[in-house]
Amino acid sequence: MSPAPPASEDIATVARLTEMTTLFPVPLLTFALDGAAALNAALEREIAARRAGEVPDAPRSNRGGGWRSKRDLFERGEPAHRALAQALQAALKLASERWVPRLDWNAVTLVHDGWINVTSRDDYHTPHDHPGAFWSGVYYVRVPVGSGPGGEIEFQSGRAGNPQAQIAPAPMSWDFLRLRPQAGYALVFPGHVRHWVTPSRQSEPRISIAFNAAFRPRAAAERGEGGGASKSVAVPPDPSAA
Repeated sequence: MSPAPPASEDIATVARLTEMTTLFPVPLLTFALDGAAALNAALEREIAARRAGEVPDAPRSNRGGGWRSKRDLFERGEPAHRALAQALQAALKLASERWVPRLDWNAVTLVHDGWINVTSRDDYHTPHDHPGAFWSGVYYVRVPVGSGPGGEIEFQSGRAGNPQAQIAPAPMSWDFLRLRPQAGYALVFPGHVRHWVTPSRQSEPRISIAFNAAFRPRAAAERGEGGGASKSVAVPPDPSAA
């Protein structure tokens, strides 16, 4: 005779969350500049003087018309240029301390470059990224006032299209993020993030200042070596940084 099967038992268990890790995080930092109204008014005057006397730089991602300066923001001596450059250097240092907390600032430094973009109706920027930059960003000097679309900055996740994003929208499933800029604010994001600017629908000029920051070994940076971002004033070491 075969043995009787064992009596069935209910088995219960509970899943306990023991760890949560964010894979491949891509930060987008927004900085508000104090006194932006006065700063932007001064920047507009200085930029107008530059446009009157300088040959524009060759187009890159910008299309349509508009004007693009040389990549010398952090080397300029005009008061508003210099004030903005110093504020952006401090913002990029803060971003680095938050996202690279174990960085040895005695061994490396940040070098920067930046340039001005003046655009108007139907001007836009094609999809691009900033090779060689750890951080990239844009500061908005003048943004046309209007209710219509156009002139937004749009970011692409870099992932393949995810149909679940339409069913369960969440940052982890987004393919694109579109933002309407505001004057007086700077956006900072990793240089490898693909982004573009949609065609402007306003005739009023839009003035923005794009910038990059790249880490270099301190000795090489002081010699102006390394490529990528142009030679510029380097952020000094912070003895209190971890």
